Amino acid sequence: MWAATLSVLPPSNVFGAEQDPVSVDRLIEVLETAPQPEIRWRAAQRLGTVEASSERVVPVLIRALGWDVHPAVRGRAAEALGIIGPVTEDVVPALIEALGWDDQLRVRWRVVEALEAIGPETEEVVPVLVEALASDEFAGVRARVAQSLGAIGSESERTIPALILALRQDRHPGVRWQAAAALEAIAMRLRNTGETGSIVWLKDALAALENHDQPEIQSNADAVREAIRFLEVAQTSRVTQ
Repeated sequence: MWAATLSVLPPSNVFGAEQDPVSVDRLIEVLETAPQPEIRWRAAQRLGTVEASSERVVPVLIRALGWDVHPAVRGRAAEALGIIGPVTEDVVPALIEALGWDDQLRVRWRVVEALEAIGPETEEVVPVLVEALASDEFAGVRARVAQSLGAIGSESERTIPALILALRQDRHPGVRWQAAAALEAIAMRLRNTGETGSIVWLKDALAALENHDQPEIQSNADAVREAIRFLEVAQTSRVTQ
């Protein structure tokens, strides 16, 4: 029945118009009962875009994230929760829990992406990502975490030391490259926001980048150096005013 529905209707219309309340009920039914994982993950993905009450949609996605047997469905449920955001107090804890227990790389990757999307809205996310950067067993997840920390760009006193540690010690080159890129991204953000209190952390980042043995990583030092120079000038100007 479910496969026939997919084969007859265009993908964008499988579950009806996004604004139609009946379609939300249909999506929930499909996610919770369809036997084919491809159909369930498509339903989860669509639930992240529908205009519906979060009280209806979020619990369904959290159940899928925690209990669906197929990693693609769990991953798309995480993605949908990231799109919806922390509209209820259960969203971030559910994602954090999944990052801790789910043993599938694709799921953890999606969870990190969701946490990145939510990160600027809550203080819970950065400490969790910092821990994952140091401890996740998958290099791909650690690299994605580094990228997310650079994109969120907050709590420099916590994120910069964690990224420096990954840059210096992570055994995977992809993680080290993403850590360097994240340090550059954070430096650019701090320059743009004029956060002079971060100069000391940026100097640590600059030293780590300049002393690295890979030229492509050393190149990230230019933006950090410029950010320090700009912030020091701004700091001096404030003192003399």
